[in-house]
Amino acid sequence: MKKARVALVELLSTYDDEVVEKFLDLEERHLDIPAAHIVKSLRRSVLDQDSRIVPVYGGASFRNIGVQPLLDAIVQLTPNPKEAPIPEVSVGRAEGSLSQLLSGKLLSKEAQTAPLDSKKSKKLSSVQPKAVISNLEACALAFKVVHDARRGTLVYVRVYSGTIQRGASLYNTNLQVTEPAPRLLRMYASDSINIQSLSAGQIGAIPGLKYARTGDTLISYIGASPRTGPPSPINSLQLRPIEVPPAVFFSSVESDSLGEAKAVTKTLELLIREDP
Repeated sequence: MKKARVALVELLSTYDDEVVEKFLDLEERHLDIPAAHIVKSLRRSVLDQDSRIVPVYGGASFRNIGVQPLLDAIVQLTPNPKEAPIPEVSVGRAEGSLSQLLSGKLLSKEAQTAPLDSKKSKKLSSVQPKAVISNLEACALAFKVVHDARRGTLVYVRVYSGTIQRGASLYNTNLQVTEPAPRLLRMYASDSINIQSLSAGQIGAIPGLKYARTGDTLISYIGASPRTGPPSPINSLQLRPIEVPPAVFFSSVESDSLGEAKAVTKTLELLIREDP
């Protein structure tokens, strides 16, 4: 335990100057550094996006081993909503923050980046950004797709802006398709309850979506065309997607017979939706 404590202090001192100062004040006695200072240093390292320190906790949830320290670490080390970074979005060629989008500044920026002689530029210049944004009911990110034996395919979403209502038409800005959200679920492990809406900051599951994949941006827009979706440039709105690591191996799959080909294809399509 002492060796681990010394190693932790040495690691933190590499990235945190305050730990170095405390270490020198205590005449280089690693074990004399209070636990509160170590926790504060870990928190600063976790909040620093350029830091390479990632706390790892061991345990076994079924045996209730290490669960409480993990929960304590989530409270002590992870950022609160005010400290979380502002979500990054893009509209066409323009990139910025979610707050810039909601204020209309990002749409104005997109109008400026469009070629001056293009039809798109003329169309954007005649559109009031705030009028376009006011019709944006909700903006959400599909961060997980799973197949449930009882409920079928579930698309887990986090709502970043507005509110998704049950039965709303969701436009997938990545695939340029619209599909309804007939039900909204709030999940409790394997259990779920039907809810009427999902508001900004909430996480829920949407069953019945046929096309949404992990990392897709879903928006609900008032007056959107069922066939063509919302007007430009809001139809190109995308939240910062999930970074997908490169594949570690490649393999080919072939069905044993023509009768199984359809089932194999469907299964592979589902796997691609779950893990791009």
